[in-house]
Amino acid sequence: MGNDLALDNISFRPCGPDAFILPLETNDICLDGAPVILDATVVGAAYDTLAFQWQLSTDGGENWTNIPGETGTSFTHTNLSTGHYHYRFLLANGLTNIANSKCRVVSNEKIVHVMPKFYDLIDTICEGMTYTVGQSAYSQSGNYEDSLISSVGCDSIVRLDLYVAADQGMYAEFSHSNPTCSYYDDGFFMVDTVYFGRPPLSLIFDNQEYEIQHIFNDLAAGQYAYSIHDRYGCTIQDILTIESPAELVVDLGEDWELELGEAIQITPVISDPSSELLWDPEGLECPAPCQELVWIPTHSSPVSLTATNHNNCVASDSVFVSVHSVRKLFIPNAFTPNGDGLNDVFHVVAETPNVQEITSMQIYNSWGTLLYENRHFNPNDQNSGWNGDFKGQAAPMGVYLYHINVVFLDAEQIQYQGYVTLLR
Repeated sequence: MGNDLALDNISFRPCGPDAFILPLETNDICLDGAPVILDATVVGAAYDTLAFQWQLSTDGGENWTNIPGETGTSFTHTNLSTGHYHYRFLLANGLTNIANSKCRVVSNEKIVHVMPKFYDLIDTICEGMTYTVGQSAYSQSGNYEDSLISSVGCDSIVRLDLYVAADQGMYAEFSHSNPTCSYYDDGFFMVDTVYFGRPPLSLIFDNQEYEIQHIFNDLAAGQYAYSIHDRYGCTIQDILTIESPAELVVDLGEDWELELGEAIQITPVISDPSSELLWDPEGLECPAPCQELVWIPTHSSPVSLTATNHNNCVASDSVFVSVHSVRKLFIPNAFTPNGDGLNDVFHVVAETPNVQEITSMQIYNSWGTLLYENRHFNPNDQNSGWNGDFKGQAAPMGVYLYHINVVFLDAEQIQYQGYVTLLR
């Protein structure tokens, strides 16, 4: 809310027009080409009297010296000796200000490159390779000379001193491993030793260049192109195959449909029989090595098997077991305790293990008197049923009420009540 203003980090430069040598790009000229005229371009009218001084640098633009007598708006480069020539000009308001670095403007740096006419090349290639110069290809040791036209249209002569090195039969030893499991990318590859290769060596693996000592980890199964090159271009070239191990497979078959009390028998198909097996849900009665599961389920549920082989590869499969809660018991509505061996005892007839236990059975007469009671006995046991007696005497013919509590395999408890007719 005040009226003060603070300034810092202030730098100063001469207040003048912009100075350019156009175009900004390097001028490439031939050794026998025409001189190059450099024109000063001034943008702006801050000076009353324009003064120029052209300068030359012979060390790549580090230090500059005035070119004597070159104080006009243009400069003509006439030196056609091979090399790079760096030029700029100084601009000031009057000649007296040219020498004062605080009172002048400096143009951009302009490079004039006089292209060489002769190019001397010395190289070595491997036996069987070719060295190309323009339209010529050489495969023998010797000295060669080719006349070419450079990219900027200059005549040039290439003098090649070529040596062809004998192919010494370079070969290499490798280490590699396949993935431990079919679904892993943990294979690896490395070059152990290269014989008869002249360093430095380079390795092209899967279309990329690496140092020869590089170790390639995390490789998936597949084919990989590789090549090894020595300093002269002698080459080893081949395909590396990283193989996928056999897939671990577990197959439990189809889903199951059954009634309460029925057993299932699952015989899994496992591609590696030596695998460790783990059934789920836990607690299934399956003795080691548990290659077959025999089980009487009590409820609908999934059943799965996980196999782990010696490489710790894992595979699993599951099936769904549907258990229908069918109650498989029969309670007679009449019996004839006359000693003929047929229907002499009133008892529960049931299938096991569908029915596990009769927890209680009570018989009443029409007056509500308890005539018979028994607890915790197995179904189908005639010795645990009612033989038609009451206190050692034969009960009269008639209709009697029963209450029977039954426990099934799935732990369900159901009470049945009804009437049974005693006939003699």
